[in-house]
Amino acid sequence: MNILRIFFLLLFATSGISALSAQEQPDSIVVNNKKFIYNPDHFAYTDLRYGYTKLGHQFHTGVSYKYRFNIFKIAFSHINNFHNNPEKSNKFSDVSVIYAWSFRKKNFLFSAGFGIGGVFGNATTNQKTLDSIPLEFDPQIKMKTVGFPLEICFAFTPPPKLKTFSSIGLVFFGNFNSQKSYLGAGLNLSIGKVSPKLTEQQQKDPLKDYYVPKQRKQKWYD
Repeated sequence: MNILRIFFLLLFATSGISALSAQEQPDSIVVNNKKFIYNPDHFAYTDLRYGYTKLGHQFHTGVSYKYRFNIFKIAFSHINNFHNNPEKSNKFSDVSVIYAWSFRKKNFLFSAGFGIGGVFGNATTNQKTLDSIPLEFDPQIKMKTVGFPLEICFAFTPPPKLKTFSSIGLVFFGNFNSQKSYLGAGLNLSIGKVSPKLTEQQQKDPLKDYYVPKQRKQKWYD
């Protein structure tokens, strides 16, 4: 249960950081009767996920930073099938860094990412024989290996002008490793947004990096 305590501790910590992160840039500015909205290409958020795999339930949290179509993420995941029999239980975790490519269309956000990390814990081997002798149980293995996580997410997001970024969506995920690979699906909730600090140039030129929201194509002002 120590892993679950770590998970919930990270969950509350990352949620608290997102909640306390204040907007340091004004949302909009009006010039010549035209309303310009700050370009939302930079923001950070926390991912909270519940998923299911054949190996058990997955609990996942991560901190992501999005710059235009790029997403950089540090994540922690835990698999647990809550089986009372140690010979049939899967309880292992992974810590990873992930890069994802994203595409946003109005209120729809698609992202696909791949990364690398470490996998550790205990899992069944599904080994049915040992030296040609049939086994009535699945031997346990101590996992300590390198894993390659995969994430594909389809999410609904609010308009970018909102102060707090949040999205909810369906995510397909997996982890490929030499000992216990898995695939699964679940629900993902993203909370939080952090706008960058105003640069000296932006303070001198308040129109820099603003665009007119009515136009589909962003207008940049240098």
